[in-house]
Amino acid sequence: MSTKVLARIPLTLGIFTLLALVVFLNIPKDVTQKSAKKKAVTVVVTQVQQQEYHDVIEALGTVRANEEVTIYPRYAGIVESLYFDDGQVVKKGKLLAKLVNKQEQANVTELNANLIEAKSQFTRLNNLRKTNSTAISLLDEQQAKVSAISAQLGAAKAKLAEMNIVAPFDGVLGRREVSAGAFISTSDMLTTLDDVNVVKVDFTVPERDFTTVVQGQNIAAQNIAYKSRTFSGTITHVNSRLDTITRAVQVRAEMKNIEMLLRPGMLLNIRLERSSENIIMIPESAIIPIENKQFVYVISNAVAERKTITIGRRIPGYAEVLSGLNLGEQLVIEGTIKLSPGAKVKIKGV
Repeated sequence: MSTKVLARIPLTLGIFTLLALVVFLNIPKDVTQKSAKKKAVTVVVTQVQQQEYHDVIEALGTVRANEEVTIYPRYAGIVESLYFDDGQVVKKGKLLAKLVNKQEQANVTELNANLIEAKSQFTRLNNLRKTNSTAISLLDEQQAKVSAISAQLGAAKAKLAEMNIVAPFDGVLGRREVSAGAFISTSDMLTTLDDVNVVKVDFTVPERDFTTVVQGQNIAAQNIAYKSRTFSGTITHVNSRLDTITRAVQVRAEMKNIEMLLRPGMLLNIRLERSSENIIMIPESAIIPIENKQFVYVISNAVAERKTITIGRRIPGYAEVLSGLNLGEQLVIEGTIKLSPGAKVKIKGV
């Protein structure tokens, strides 16, 4: 045997050995794959069905009183008496405070006397005029005097009345800020008054949702102080202008507050429902995104079938299916990563 032939023998043996190794490594893999296809994959499924979907806008709102005023005295003076307590519920016209008014009473008394005298003088001159015993100019002058004193008396009576401070409407008083005997000026606050039987809620809506908000729509609201309570109201006004900086529109709603739970200044979480409909919603765990398409697996006769779907709106944990699924189908929501089209499955719990 030649030297060249002897040199080729180890090379030939190496090639055969390598081929044998490749075949050996591939055979178990094929067998394993076939075995895997035959072995059923355990999955969790749910039935495809429609759910009620609420299209809502969420916002933060601030509670305001239906009517609110800060009460100041009309004139400066000394507080003679106070007739209310902190937080008292009062009716319109309720006397809240009285300022010392002796000077004003004296002015009214004096002007009353002057008016009586002026009217008496006018009557006497009028009688004399009937007999041409006095000039008509004197009668006109006395008539003007009567009118002037009447006007002065009216002003004096008004000032006397304004020394008594009364509630301008029904509501709840705030904290009392003055005491009897104190001298107060027109800039000194006595208290506040809020009408909270009905409250207003102001909030903003983004420009993109502007056209879907109209007067008369219902809202639901919650406050951190009343975690288990939901308050309902109705939109009463949508502003005609949008803010040029935030590009949002101001919206106002009203809520009945018979139990007096809501107070001015409270922060509310607002939910504005625009529409409600029944749609197919599936868990996001069932969706398999591949490139720009969405797939799911459904089970038919214990075999996995992959379907292409079109999704729409989303809410946390769920997505709307616009097409690709039928009601009643068994949808795989757990175990999708182990599946391939045509794989046998075993439904967990069945």
